[in-house]
Amino acid sequence: MDPIRKDALRAQCTQAASGRGRSVRLGEDEALQKRLRRLQGTRSGRAKLRERVPVEHPLAHLGQRQGPRARYRGTRKNTFDLRRLCALQNLETIHRRIAEEQRLAA
Repeated sequence: MDPIRKDALRAQCTQAASGRGRSVRLGEDEALQKRLRRLQGTRSGRAKLRERVPVEHPLAHLGQRQGPRARYRGTRKNTFDLRRLCALQNLETIHRRIAEEQRLAA
């Protein structure tokens, strides 16, 4: 961008002196992110995203049940808590599927 145009745009966005205002930096993986966003719009890209659903949904359910933070101090207790939550989630899933099968059979 030519310097004259840059200064004209600067007047619209900041009152800071040159070199003192905020700056925007692109991430190192910006090109990869653009490519992946473009891929999402294609049929094969959407199919690839659908492969993730069976994994991400149960993880999201566990996150809802547990919350954003660990409950206990120490890896051992938190590992036990996570396994307990997983077992509970699996039991609820089994119960829901059995109930659905019974409802369809009736």
